[in-house]
Amino acid sequence: RLAGTLTIPSAGLDQGARYPAVVLISGSGAQDRDGNTLPPFQTFIFRRIARRLACCRIAALRYDDRGVGESTGDFGSAGLLDLASDARAMVGFLKGHPNVDPARIGVVGHSEGAYIATMLAGEDPQIAACVIMAGASATLDKVMIEQIEYQATCDELDEAARSLAAGMLPAVKRFVQDARDGKSNSAVPGNLGWLREHMQIDPVDQIQAIRAPILIVQGEKDLKVKPYHAQVLADAAQRAGNRSVTLVCLPNTTHEFLEWPYRNPDFDPMDPMRIVERLLDSVQRWLVSTL
Repeated sequence: RLAGTLTIPSAGLDQGARYPAVVLISGSGAQDRDGNTLPPFQTFIFRRIARRLACCRIAALRYDDRGVGESTGDFGSAGLLDLASDARAMVGFLKGHPNVDPARIGVVGHSEGAYIATMLAGEDPQIAACVIMAGASATLDKVMIEQIEYQATCDELDEAARSLAAGMLPAVKRFVQDARDGKSNSAVPGNLGWLREHMQIDPVDQIQAIRAPILIVQGEKDLKVKPYHAQVLADAAQRAGNRSVTLVCLPNTTHEFLEWPYRNPDFDPMDPMRIVERLLDSVQRWLVSTL
């Protein structure tokens, strides 16, 4: 049983108005409806997006991952296809809601949620818009190794952060190899079945199946999904004949769409979890224009 919040514009609600709407799909790890990984990492990214869209007469549905918050189930045993099924159920809920226009429904996915958003948009021709935030162009097993190797050598990180990443690399490689080998258990904690399902999903193939307009938003200081992935996805969609592909690259912006702190005058150490305004503006303007 999935629980969430549907934020609907208040103007005209009593008159039975039908609004465009989006489903917000979270990234990897157990996250609540606001896009927070509890307890330490709280950006409220989805709450901020939902409230911004409501001011522009667009509804937004955000939900607790299974086993998180008010949603039942077990997140730890869920595979990628389970998570995709949950997001698909959210789209179905919007299609049947009396205040939502079923012809103007979009999907917005962040990180792992971008894999799911492209999956849904490619399979469902009724989906009218797809927003990819910090999405990868390679399967997750490859991205997991790439991101740790990058962090271990990135000269914009301090020595402690690079050493931490380097120390994690053998375990990440072991976990990935166990998944590739079809093992049922690994010495490294994690869900091998979930990763194997990811290995069967090619994000380039998925984006090439989308006929709806696509927005790709990428932070240029993303240490988890390197910025080149966004260009690969945009090029693939355009090669497949999609003539409505928009790519927005945000300077001094991390994977979580926070201000990059190093040598950046806009970074506020008193509010380090503040989502960059550039993300909210980009998503808002594009969805208003598209939906």
